[in-house]
Amino acid sequence: STTDFNPNTPAWDPTPAGGPAAITKLGCVPTAETEGLDVPAAAEAAAVAEARVVRLVSGTTSGRDITVEIEMVAQGNEAGTQYTLHFDPSVVSISDVSGVNSNPDVSLGADSPAGTSLNVNADGAATGTIGIVENFNATSDSMCAIATGNRRIARVTFHVRSGVAAGESPVSFDDSVVKGLSADTSGIILSTTFDQNGRITIPSIAGASLSGRVTTPDGRGVRGATVTIVDRAGFARTVTTSSFGYYTFDELGTGATYTIGVSSRQYRFASRTIELTDTLTDVDFTGLE
Repeated sequence: STTDFNPNTPAWDPTPAGGPAAITKLGCVPTAETEGLDVPAAAEAAAVAEARVVRLVSGTTSGRDITVEIEMVAQGNEAGTQYTLHFDPSVVSISDVSGVNSNPDVSLGADSPAGTSLNVNADGAATGTIGIVENFNATSDSMCAIATGNRRIARVTFHVRSGVAAGESPVSFDDSVVKGLSADTSGIILSTTFDQNGRITIPSIAGASLSGRVTTPDGRGVRGATVTIVDRAGFARTVTTSSFGYYTFDELGTGATYTIGVSSRQYRFASRTIELTDTLTDVDFTGLE
């Protein structure tokens, strides 16, 4: 048998289009249900189901990076959940790396149980969608549910695109990559509301710039070299040097660490790591013999 939330299962499809129709066999023997629920007990169960919510909550801003939290209002019987995040790709971007615990922009939340896996399908990142499947017990031998309460289950970092003005941009849940749902330890689908009121606030930042020149060992400018700048989250930007070897990166966040590298057909270049506190010029690179 297969386990929808278990990435170690052979032939497991982490993020099938539309999501699985049911989540089955998560590994626990379900607790015996009390037969013949009376009307008050049934009403209470319905109220609990309605209270289970997955939502986006405010996070932190660093330079032009915005990190938000995905929070579950858990009822204490959830073994996993899955959802699709939809955002405006003209405003922000996110890493397009897919896989289990491998996307640099999607990480575990502070309240994720030990052993939780985040399986990300980022094939649609360029068009504004990513699918996330969370198994709260992926590496555990005995399956148990997440604790009751407001639980931060994932952290997502968006990168504000150059030239985007300050303001708000919506981030919503939909079923375009994986169908939004949650399940208990016996694979029973749990009623879940996915809040559609999520927003990220684009900060007003006077971006700094970083510029320099790429030259040959004897001081001549290298035309057409590729210069790449990468921030701490792994987000990369590239430019090409001018006829005389000059390059510039604009609208960079201050107080951030960047690694700059150069590639050229003729020469090798050593990369540089810089803590950017203000606009920098003369960040030069000289080719190695």
